[in-house]
Amino acid sequence: MFRLEQDAAAKKLHVVLPPPKNWLFGSANSSASNETDIIDQLYSFLAAIDEADRAGCFAASNTPARDSILQNVPTRPSDSLFNAYGYRIERSGVNLKPNLRLKVERAYFTGSERSDKNYLGQSTVLFNVASTPGGLLQFQQSQPLRYSPDSLSQTDHEGSRDLAILNLKPHKHYRVLFYAHQVPTDQNFSAALIGSDDSARLDQFEQTMRANPGASCAASAHEDVECLDFRGFVTVGVQIQVELNGKSQFIDWSTDVRRVVPPNSLKSLKIQRQFANSYFPIQFNPTDDSILDLTLVGGDRLSW
Repeated sequence: MFRLEQDAAAKKLHVVLPPPKNWLFGSANSSASNETDIIDQLYSFLAAIDEADRAGCFAASNTPARDSILQNVPTRPSDSLFNAYGYRIERSGVNLKPNLRLKVERAYFTGSERSDKNYLGQSTVLFNVASTPGGLLQFQQSQPLRYSPDSLSQTDHEGSRDLAILNLKPHKHYRVLFYAHQVPTDQNFSAALIGSDDSARLDQFEQTMRANPGASCAASAHEDVECLDFRGFVTVGVQIQVELNGKSQFIDWSTDVRRVVPPNSLKSLKIQRQFANSYFPIQFNPTDDSILDLTLVGGDRLSW
């Protein structure tokens, strides 16, 4: 269903997608099995595009070929994260890009029982995803490790383990694997951060991590893959940067329009989104509140 065709006369490459009537993202003719099949075909196609990109088959551009294709795939408004980052919940992994931010929160309890009566507090630390001059991804701490309450910092230093993110080597690709869906339920890590210069190798390593109940960064062979897993009662989240009435702000992954605009703002609401390195207005009917279900992506601009 997905292919690359060469136009010798025009000296161009054409990306061929399925016609809209066959595209199964939530259409009336959609079925779970068919949609899974078409998504698998698309991911295989994108892996081949990555390989061709590494081989120098495409002209130099600020936008990787994979991203250009994803931006043009027709999807539901709620699937914005797929167009921007190639993320779908059944894969439950996020390919990181510059200007995203990681939020690591760790909870503390007295003893092994995790209940309200044993809850002591939490630690929080933020890391920006940044790009090196050579185009590699690296992590920078954006705020000091914070404990709540402050007194927790005097008795528990487990949160300092999360600063190991700063020791990860720069790589072309980094991905967060969430503890969900295909991760075995007996796995004792909540998330993992993996990186490599080869996206295909990263795909292989992710499949290994998800398929093996005993998998861990320490137990898996990964000479060419950087790997850090997060253990204990810890949550790793991704945040995106958007602009709200001219002010830049980080919001949590999967936040929709409804959660960032005040009630009764629909009539004056304007939304701009990046496409092919330029901003364009998102067209919607101001009398239809379904726009409030639009999932936001990094760089979106909203005003009201």
